[in-house]
Amino acid sequence: MITFNSSGFLLDRATLVTSALLQITATSSLSEMERKLHVENLLRDEFDDVKRQAIDDRGLGDDDA
Repeated sequence: MITFNSSGFLLDRATLVTSALLQITATSSLSEMERKLHVENLLRDEFDDVKRQAIDDRGLGDDDA
């Protein structure tokens, strides 16, 4: 997935996820467990989005199941 940020720069999904991961890990107020949970949730959401997009691209949505 390719997207544009607020300043108009072209960003891909990996760039966005990397930025989010760096923000999560740089937050010193979170415990290690909380950081791990945030990273797991972010990656789980990203993988789910990619899976949904792949299914949609193949035309195998819920209607065809």
